[in-house]
Amino acid sequence: MEFHLITEADRPLFTQYIKNNPRSAYNFYTNLIWSQRKLVKLSLSNGCLVILWDIGRSPRVLFPQGDGDRLAAVKEVIEHFKKEARTPRFVSLDEQEVMLLRNSPLPFRFSFDRDGSDYIYSRESLAVLSGKKLHAKKNHLNAFWRENRAEYKKMTAADVPECLRLYETWFSEKDESVELLQESREATKMLMTFIGKAPELTGGVIRIDGKIAAFTVGEQITDDTALIHMEYADRTVRGLYPAINQQFVFHEWQNVLYINREEDMGDEGLRKAKESYHPLKLLNEYTAVLTK
Repeated sequence: MEFHLITEADRPLFTQYIKNNPRSAYNFYTNLIWSQRKLVKLSLSNGCLVILWDIGRSPRVLFPQGDGDRLAAVKEVIEHFKKEARTPRFVSLDEQEVMLLRNSPLPFRFSFDRDGSDYIYSRESLAVLSGKKLHAKKNHLNAFWRENRAEYKKMTAADVPECLRLYETWFSEKDESVELLQESREATKMLMTFIGKAPELTGGVIRIDGKIAAFTVGEQITDDTALIHMEYADRTVRGLYPAINQQFVFHEWQNVLYINREEDMGDEGLRKAKESYHPLKLLNEYTAVLTK
């Protein structure tokens, strides 16, 4: 099998082989914008799409997707890397994919990947912020609208330069030596280049006194689920993060039932923030490693 680096031209492959999959790891733009970090590569095997994150001696391979022979594709991946004296790790597996491997003769060890599991929320709960559990969020939201002359608008291509200036301000307040932040910066800038060009991507902004103070971007990835790719706001403004979250869901995602706000990557602050919105569930993900 042969792998090639992912490019914009590969979107049709994802459309063809990955259908109604709610997991962010299998999303085209997720893989494209993080391709510099993960060296994302693609190949076809036994009627399936194989996504490779080519990192070091133990490359990470997402479970083959498509209507073909997925187990045969797994075996071909193993044989491919055996020739390179490398052992692949199969990542972002769901429970059914774990069972498929458990029932095969292949010697795998499995582990739960809490850090990589996506948070799934009720669209209605994020749009309305009702109930005791979200009372504090609603209070911050009300305070925001009371204390600021603000408005929400759907993002256009003309908003992108101002959004990126806001992002650079946000970035300047972080530890720029952290490699993941540098990679996130490149991913953000790449995704924003598609606004106005890729109809599947939708963004929203909040302006305060005419200036963009928060922005977010997402897309619908299944019949009933939207994925939030990114969200940034001026942290000094009380209630601004709850406002951009709530307004985006309320205005742009009226035709879905669920919102996927991606994983927390093991970051304690991010985990606390995601859990504070009381997700319906985690999309549990697993890793499979060959034992011999």
